[in-house]
Amino acid sequence: MENEDEQQRARKNLSKMISYAETGVCRRKQLLSYFDEGYEGNCGMCDFCNDEVEMTDGTVDAQKILSAVKRLNEASAPTMLSMLYAGRIQRG
Repeated sequence: MENEDEQQRARKNLSKMISYAETGVCRRKQLLSYFDEGYEGNCGMCDFCNDEVEMTDGTVDAQKILSAVKRLNEASAPTMLSMLYAGRIQRG
């Protein structure tokens, strides 16, 4: 992305996505907040409310992805990388 406004929007959207993934509140409450709507209490149905939130360390996965991006170093890297990560490209 060369356009600075586009980069800024992408960073803002990434920040929102990270916030959603790492939230310590009811998912419904957070989603409604995104649309400027309030919600009293907790929904009692999401993973957070049902105490099903599982924290994982994605450091190694992130390092592998960044390493692959650096090695690919071409315009199609994001598409190829997502396909590889999803297991759609056979290693040969």
